Amino acid sequence: MTQYPPGGEPPYGSNPDDAGRGDQGWNQPSDPSGYPPPPPPQYGNYPPPPPGDFGPQGGYPPPPPPGGGYGQASGEFRIGDGIRWAWNRFVENWPVWVGFTLIIGVVNVVLGLASPGGRSPDEVFAFSAVDLLSTIISAVLGWMMVRGALFTADGRKPGFGEFAQLNNVLHLVIASLLVGIATTIGMVLLIIPGLIIAFLSMFTTHFVLDQNQDAITAIKSSWSLVAKNVGALLLLVLTVIGLALLGIVTCGLGFLVILPIMTMLSVYAYRTLTNRQPAM
Repeated sequence: MTQYPPGGEPPYGSNPDDAGRGDQGWNQPSDPSGYPPPPPPQYGNYPPPPPGDFGPQGGYPPPPPPGGGYGQASGEFRIGDGIRWAWNRFVENWPVWVGFTLIIGVVNVVLGLASPGGRSPDEVFAFSAVDLLSTIISAVLGWMMVRGALFTADGRKPGFGEFAQLNNVLHLVIASLLVGIATTIGMVLLIIPGLIIAFLSMFTTHFVLDQNQDAITAIKSSWSLVAKNVGALLLLVLTVIGLALLGIVTCGLGFLVILPIMTMLSVYAYRTLTNRQPAM
């Protein structure tokens, strides 16, 4: 006969009916209600939230600054967008652009009248002092035009004095000489190589003025940029040729508008393709 302790109930686990149950994990004494205490709260792999203020948490980038502008360039050049941008920027500052273009036209006419003509074929590459002066002045005026367009792309309305704010002049001269010599040699070699060199070098001045690159680096940068965007820039060249023909048809007067637009269009393409959106 089985003997039970006082109270008449067998201890838990001594009853044959409890065999095989084993320890169920509830060894804690139960509360008077007869239910075991609830298990402690679980948070998985995450620690409980810290007490105190819930301010901005680390690991998240700050919200983007309001507005558009720089740093939001797509890197894709669209000729229609470029023409609209160039036209709008021209209209905003047209007296300065027309005035500066008029100065370029007068200088070129004077130099053309002073240049000797009627050379024989053997004298094609012979340069007179006037020719050299004309080449230098034309190059400088071209740099100044690009300088003004770069200021415009920065969101400024350049005055006449700002066109003359040329930086890195030594490397502008070296780059122009190197590109000019290479293009001339290429033109002698059945013309096509010269056109290719001129096409690849179209942004050399932009890199020297805008990024203060030396002549060799600027030429390499231009070649690399153009080589990666041949299709879009061929369309740019065809557009510029079309605008130039329009200027010729208008007896040259159209260039007072067309030349600034062509220059700003090239700057728009350069800035867009180098992932720096021109100011709107």
